[in-house]
Amino acid sequence: MACLFGHKWNGCKCEKCGKTRDEGHKWDKCKCTVCGQSRDEAHEVVSGNCINCGMKVTFLSEFTEEELRCADEILLSIMTAACKAGETDTVIHAKKLHEKFEFPAIAISHSDFISQYDIMFIRYWTKQHQMIRLQSGQTLDPGRDESYMRFQGLFNRLTMLDDTASQIEKKFASDDKTP
Repeated sequence: MACLFGHKWNGCKCEKCGKTRDEGHKWDKCKCTVCGQSRDEAHEVVSGNCINCGMKVTFLSEFTEEELRCADEILLSIMTAACKAGETDTVIHAKKLHEKFEFPAIAISHSDFISQYDIMFIRYWTKQHQMIRLQSGQTLDPGRDESYMRFQGLFNRLTMLDDTASQIEKKFASDDKTP
């Protein structure tokens, strides 16, 4: 009721009612100092986690060259498909990730990393890539299809990273509850 005639915005947060909006943030690395929202950029990483928001990250040096090339291929496919579908946010995110995976940039920047969100993003689209190939009638015989084996290898690797992060998060959650 306090904002019936309009909000009084202080960047991303209304001073009257406390409502937030996704604009006008005041970012300090990956966290907004006004509303506390996190973004998947500017992480400050120590021991594989961002010290500001706690997000787990994976260094690109942990991937094999084949996995990196495969991820690069997937990201190009994502950009093409998302562009055709008019999904601007997906295109922008895929483009940012593609710049990290693109050869020869990764050879120079092996200290770069991707976040847990990036892992889930690439994992989801890798699975979609497999489904599209299956629906278009292409054989996905693991013994005969080299492309299938490459993409399945990347998918399995991302699943392992995703599951490891989930297990760590569950462990921390249970540790917090112990008196």
